[in-house]
Amino acid sequence: MNPKVSIIVPVYNAENYLHECLDSLLTQTLKDIEIIAINDGSVDTSLEILNNYAKKHSNLKVINQKNKGISLTREVGIKHCSGDYIGFCDNDDFVASSMFEKLYTTAQKTDSDITFCNYADTNEQGDIIEDKNLFLKSKRKPILDALAKNKNLNTLDYKDLAKISLPWLKLYKKEIFKNFKIKYPNVNTAEDIGLSFQTYAAAKTFAVVPENLYFYRQRQGQVSRETSKNCFDVPKVLALTEEFLKENDLYKNYEDVFEPQKIWILLRTLSNTNYKYKKEFFKICQPLLKTTPKKYLQIPKGRKKIILNSVLNQNYFIYLFLADAYKPFRKLYDKVRGKK
Repeated sequence: MNPKVSIIVPVYNAENYLHECLDSLLTQTLKDIEIIAINDGSVDTSLEILNNYAKKHSNLKVINQKNKGISLTREVGIKHCSGDYIGFCDNDDFVASSMFEKLYTTAQKTDSDITFCNYADTNEQGDIIEDKNLFLKSKRKPILDALAKNKNLNTLDYKDLAKISLPWLKLYKKEIFKNFKIKYPNVNTAEDIGLSFQTYAAAKTFAVVPENLYFYRQRQGQVSRETSKNCFDVPKVLALTEEFLKENDLYKNYEDVFEPQKIWILLRTLSNTNYKYKKEFFKICQPLLKTTPKKYLQIPKGRKKIILNSVLNQNYFIYLFLADAYKPFRKLYDKVRGKK
């Protein structure tokens, strides 16, 4: 008989945090689970730690492989899952002991394809520094209302949608991966965007457990896609996502979500990209945006509209003036108004 839940844990050089991560998963109140930990070519004692835990816990499966990166490692985990539902946990994070029981129980009651929870940020020592409360503090259309009523995600504001792209705050019904051949994009970053779009489009029902059940560890030295060359993965992920939607005949139903989100993600990434790569990234954005139906290009207004047109027309200097030179003036304006 299959376990109820499979939890995938990619592991890479996590010896300082792996004990806490595994302990939180192995003490879950939901007992009928399997934990699939994939050692992705670690050069520290991570593999030794995993093997020692596996000797004591029969529901912990350890896979050892050469370094492939987090995307392909999670893909390996998905292929080895035998549970009815799939969850994720990063090797330096930890979860509440009741996390997967609460998610599974809610998923069963609502027959949801994806069930969400909230999360909190912690420091390196594991102390909570911020409760995210994603589904309770939205300034736009409340995410909780839309998801709890099992409405499709096309009812959500696309900026709200971006907040819930993280794979580890969800429990997925395994059959949506199988039925739609969902795969992680083979990139170094922005892989969560690709997985989110695929699973949201494939899913029909959603549910929410509005509690902080996952604890995300903020570590020094973490590099974002915007400050590294990995920013170039973003257009790749968006192109692959569009291809997935069209191949599965999901594009028409999901177009109103995907296209505005694509514009927002590209412009946001461009704005935050390091100057060393900004001009190159600027040029890459144009072909993707030119495939966007015109009605979505009309959504941005005012300065944002001019910024979008500067990208479409490849006028880099206008973009720099309106997007980057504007930032210090905006900060000063917000400071005068007393905004943070």
